[in-house]
Amino acid sequence: MKRLNVYYEKILVGYLTENDKQELCFTYTAEWLQYDRAIALSSNIYLSEKIFYGENVQSFFENLLPEGDILDFISQAVHISSNNVFGLLERFGGDTAGAFSILPEAIKPATDSHYLPVEKQQIREWFQQTKGLPLNLNGEQSRMSLSGAQDKMTVLIDAAGVISIPLGAAASTHIIKPSINHRLDIPHTAINELMLRSSRL
Repeated sequence: MKRLNVYYEKILVGYLTENDKQELCFTYTAEWLQYDRAIALSSNIYLSEKIFYGENVQSFFENLLPEGDILDFISQAVHISSNNVFGLLERFGGDTAGAFSILPEAIKPATDSHYLPVEKQQIREWFQQTKGLPLNLNGEQSRMSLSGAQDKMTVLIDAAGVISIPLGAAASTHIIKPSINHRLDIPHTAINELMLRSSRL
């Protein structure tokens, strides 16, 4: 039975599997339960030795994936059903929007982080051509597992302003979210989001 490891930074938090009914199941590790700074994935997946499954587990992990057109696009591109949450997380779960990362058993959180420096024009062309599909660069998989319906990409921007794509399980510092140009019914999304965020400051 395949399982995915759920990490908080470099600490193994628990295991994500599927049961015979193809339901997602999650269990915490003893190490995490004994950790004095342990936090629960959610209020419904509280710290316990029990096996969690059902709607609460499905909803939590499903919400780590993209939505709508972007989910359909990447699902078709990699030939994984949009309903196969486990399969999509196995492929794209290395860098989620929250504090937790989800990795296949063979992959550990990066100790020596790898990054690919890119130019702004390359990022622009990437969005135009792929609509957020993860690239396979230098033999290492870059990730796009961020939740939401809008195209987005995780990057690292260093103190000099150099933009790099995180590879493998390397950490990111920023999220790039361009306008949704392939949806004519929702124009100017980047400007609208900037205005919305500015109004909250």
